[in-house]
Amino acid sequence: MEENQTSLKQDVAGKKWMGLLPQALAVVVVTSLHLVIGQIIAYSGILIPQMLQEQNVTAANAIPITESDSAWIASAPVFAGLAASVLAGVLIDYLGRLKTIMLSGVSGVIGLLLIAVASNMSMIISGRIMMGITLMLIGNPTAVYISEISRPDVRGSFLIFVQVFMSIGMVLTYLKGWVIHWRTIAWLTNVYLVVPIIIIFFIPESPAWLVSKHKIKEAKKSLNWFYRYNTDCAKLVEEELISLENEQLQKLTEKKFNWKELFEMFVLPTFYKPFFILAAIFFFQQFSGTFAIIYNCVIFFKEIGTNIDPYLASIYISGIKVIMSFVTTVLMKKFNRRTLLVISAGSMALCMGVSGLNTYWIQHGTSTHTWIPLGCLLLYIAFSAMGITSVPFMIAVEMFPLKIRGVAYGLIITLMNLFTFAILQCYFPLYHLLGGSANLQYFFAVMSVAVMIIIYVFLPETHKKRLIDIENYFWKHTIFITSRTDRT
Repeated sequence: MEENQTSLKQDVAGKKWMGLLPQALAVVVVTSLHLVIGQIIAYSGILIPQMLQEQNVTAANAIPITESDSAWIASAPVFAGLAASVLAGVLIDYLGRLKTIMLSGVSGVIGLLLIAVASNMSMIISGRIMMGITLMLIGNPTAVYISEISRPDVRGSFLIFVQVFMSIGMVLTYLKGWVIHWRTIAWLTNVYLVVPIIIIFFIPESPAWLVSKHKIKEAKKSLNWFYRYNTDCAKLVEEELISLENEQLQKLTEKKFNWKELFEMFVLPTFYKPFFILAAIFFFQQFSGTFAIIYNCVIFFKEIGTNIDPYLASIYISGIKVIMSFVTTVLMKKFNRRTLLVISAGSMALCMGVSGLNTYWIQHGTSTHTWIPLGCLLLYIAFSAMGITSVPFMIAVEMFPLKIRGVAYGLIITLMNLFTFAILQCYFPLYHLLGGSANLQYFFAVMSVAVMIIIYVFLPETHKKRLIDIENYFWKHTIFITSRTDRT
């Protein structure tokens, strides 16, 4: 009897996961393009040192490069992304999720070709700008597509693929940069871009988008594809189609968008309090070095005093990010947001401070422990991934009222991108202004302490809180540690 029950449970579980197979396949195909995003982010980290080396040895095809050029190579994709995010938002609704992703192939191939055949710095920066557009044309519609085609109970797990593929893309970039010329890497990246886009032709568009465009037959066909391995496929398709049509009807009957009401909500504490808290968190997130180090990874490791090959150290860093993609998902389910953020920021400050101190000792000949800066930096990246570089994006969705959530989230992410652009532009000037790598690490440590204090003092807990309770908190409170309600 027990054996029959066990067999029945296993059979049910097997059918359940088999039913998810089409969704999982579609998710893997679209998220595999995040290999390209990982390479866009990491590429400046190997391109700049290789170009500097060519310039130093006066190679035949060397392109002259200055520190200003280096800053633009790193920051150009972020700069382009500010405008491209708006473009992507329009195209997602007008063309559809998958066609917008396919368009990334056009901008991506153009950008990679410009870099691969570049004869001057303008071509390289233009190529990086095109890659910034590609980043947004991949990232924004992919997130929307996954949220619309995946079952609610596995949506979070599917979204992990975004971080995993992006981190793997970074690992591949540093591995290739270790042994391959930067022009060859640009040519090879076309493979990671073109192959998934070809496969996308064979997977269906989001049923939700098709219904919104009154393409009911196509929506039904799409749903049949996603539910084809479910035993009750026909029933599920009809139920989901009715649900999507009802959602679309509700949207059409809702009150039209009113700019006056929107601006009136912007002066309420439920907007400006969370907005300023998040703005401060994102500012110090960027100026604590989390992204600046990744974009300038090889150069950063050359300066900190470790005797390990900087390309190999960069591979370790990106490998840590792959592992932490999985670890962070587990931690977010078990721990409060504030706890993760405070531990993350405090540990980042400690690691960066110890690394800076050891860099100073190594540079002055009072220490030979060159492994310590590398160890500290690996821990710094791990602790940043478990909180500061991941959790703020989640709480940014949770902290704003529903009516302005979309607009407010867009504004805060735009501001975050401006901060990213600023730190990438300021990286080399800061390095010289502060007097070298040791002091730059102290600066990043101080910024980490600053964000820890802001989080501890002002940020309310949002984990397992109702959205209405979070909204009510901001009506009554500003400083979290002095409030008596909603404390966890």
